[in-house]
Order: sequence, then structure tokens, then C-alpha cells
Amino acid sequence: MKHVRNGTWKNRKKSKNKNQTYYDYDYLNNILKYYESDPFFVINSLKDYLKLYPDDIDTYCTYASALIMVGKFEEAKKINDSILNRINNEKIKCLQDEKIRYAMFKCKMNELKLLFAKDNNYYERVVYIKDNKKVLDTSTIHEFENLLFFCNARVTPNLRTRDEYKNYLHKQVVEYKEEDFLDHMKKHLMSYESEEKSPAIFYETFEFKKVLNEIKNKANECFYVYRGFFEKTCYFKYDNCGTVDGKIVDYFRVVSFRDTGDLITIYPTEIGENYPCIDLSYLIEENKGNVRKLSRSEKFKQKYGID
Repeated sequence: MKHVRNGTWKNRKKSKNKNQTYYDYDYLNNILKYYESDPFFVINSLKDYLKLYPDDIDTYCTYASALIMVGKFEEAKKINDSILNRINNEKIKCLQDEKIRYAMFKCKMNELKLLFAKDNNYYERVVYIKDNKKVLDTSTIHEFENLLFFCNARVTPNLRTRDEYKNYLHKQVVEYKEEDFLDHMKKHLMSYESEEKSPAIFYETFEFKKVLNEIKNKANECFYVYRGFFEKTCYFKYDNCGTVDGKIVDYFRVVSFRDTGDLITIYPTEIGENYPCIDLSYLIEENKGNVRKLSRSEKFKQKYGID
């Protein structure tokens, strides 16, 4: 999908040097609004933006994060390391202390994500979080609760039993069970009747069991996206698979544990068009081919309601 930058250049932020600007809010905002739906466009656009605003270290952090998301870990590490060096060497004179602290926070978050991309040394990650607790401000970020739980469960896997926990994710981290995953998936099925029903719903014509088998068979062929720490996401195309807030969509998202590949959740999504994905729409034709054709007498009886 081609995106057009329609912002203005009015909101340029001046540095202490009045002849210099270090960011343009409108220009940047019209790039970052595609961060979730088209990270490849965002990466290419941020390259051009940063040529104009090389002192916008906050955006450099976002650029590194986008690279991590699409699996370009080495490139992301080089950029992230250079930002940390610039901050530590106090070469960025035009930014307020608060903005520098936020950039440092984003750099440390990127470092942590890169640790997860490197290997399965979970003890190293626990130590990193504790050593950087002040910068990461872990007490105010709910995600760290799940993250530390995950790492500690991997470091000492025999200290817990899944029955101790009510949280679905915590149970699956301690001991994965596919039946729990299938039960968790019910809220995304149209046939499921509950107040907890999700806004992302698969149609009844979406043959979940058959699709699930294909997902497992093609797991090694998928392009994975790394938004968080211990999970990975891939996209599949399946025409008219379901709805999101009432809007018909053609894609669904699969989220799994990064280290084991065990499935966490699957649900329809509005984004997917701009990601490399596997098209499973051929299953629709297979499903049609498996439907038994009615005889003339059966069609007649069905038409006039005759038993």
C-alpha cells in the first residue's frame, strides 16, 4: 500500500540554536500512524526524516524499535548503541532532560528486546531488568509483571504448578496445554455465546480446526513480527474470515511463544495487507468441494419445506 504524507511543516521544534530544528511533529506523525499496519513503510520513511532531523534521538529510538519488529536485529543494535553513546557523551545539547530520559528508557527497552532475540538465556534478562529497574521504571509498566513471571518461570521451571494461577497466560507459561488454548479461542468464534465475546470474531464458515492444522504445518514458512519480548506474531490471509468491530476482514493474526512456538491466540485483524503472509484462502474452495450436492428430489423438498 502506498502512503502519502499529508502533514504540514508548521510544527517544527526549535533547538537552543534558533537556526536549527530537531523534529517536525506533523511530518513524523504522518509516518508513525502506519507503525502497526505497515512497518516497512515506516522504516523507509524514517530514514528520510532522520536525514533532515539527525538530532531527534527519540525518533532514532523508534526507528530502532521498528527494525526490531521486522527482525532486523543487527541493524537495530547498531543504531540503538549509537543513540546510547550520544546520550552518555552528552552530545545532544538541544533536548530537555525529560526528553533525554524518555529516549534512554526507549533505548533500554530496545536493548531488552534484542536480548530476547539473541538466545534463551532468561537469567541474563532477569538480571538486566533488575539492573535497569530505575531507567525502565518497571513499577509503572504492567507488561513487566508478565515479563518477569515468564523469565523466572523459564529459569526455574519446576518451582510452580499451573493450578496456582488463574491468569491464562501464566498457566500456559508454567505448563502449556493446547486444550486451554482452544478454550481461550472460543471468545473469537461466532458460535460462542458470552459477555466476554471479543470484537474480533471468526465467521462460522471459518473451519478453525482445518485452519489450525495448516498454521502448524506452515509455522517454519511464516514471516514473524516481534512487537513484544517473549511472543512473536505472524499473519495469514483468508478471504472473509471474520469481522473486527463489525467490519469484514481478510486476515488473521497468530501469536505464539517465541522460544517454543506454542500458540497463545489467533484472531481476525484489519492489518495484514502490508506484511508477508501465507494465503490460506484455498481452504475455502476445498470446503466448498467437500459439500455434498443435493439430488433433484432433495432440492424440491428443501424448496417447499417437505419432510
